[in-house]
Amino acid sequence: MDLTLRKTINAFIESARPKVMSFLHKNYSSLNDADIEDIVQDSSCLLWQNIENDKYEKREAALSTYYLSICKNQANNRCRAHRTIIDPLENVLELSMYKDENVEYLLEMSSSRNQILDAMEGIVKSFPKPCNSILWNFYWANFSMEEIANFEGYKNADVAKSKKSKCLSKFKNHINTICKQNRWTLTD
Repeated sequence: MDLTLRKTINAFIESARPKVMSFLHKNYSSLNDADIEDIVQDSSCLLWQNIENDKYEKREAALSTYYLSICKNQANNRCRAHRTIIDPLENVLELSMYKDENVEYLLEMSSSRNQILDAMEGIVKSFPKPCNSILWNFYWANFSMEEIANFEGYKNADVAKSKKSKCLSKFKNHINTICKQNRWTLTD
């Protein structure tokens, strides 16, 4: 990498730093100043690595957008690391959508908790974005709707809730399709 490009990238990082730190403080209130400093430093290193390894292409995203997305990913990873681990099955089973008979039947057909989790995880991971990340972040990573809205770039938590509701409907329909494909019938 030539000297001019290095100077340009360093100048960009220094000029973007206050904006990124302000964004992280505003949108990730659970992180302290030291965490945010670490995130910005780690993100700057990742930016350098990605540029040097040709992983960044200008036509795909502006450098500022790309850098902010690295910072958001690092912040989300840090938030995940600080969270108390909550059993995702308990989260998912609390959903009102499990009042659906086919979903209950499918859960009864599974012989173990791990089998249920594996099946649910597989279904969620098979969904296209944004459903896979919304459902994963809410039920497995225990993100708040506000954090999901920030992560997905939605205007607010209400938009994220609406998207999550649509994704849950898709999840339920997928379970119902599995039941029909396997010709599972409900017995009394």
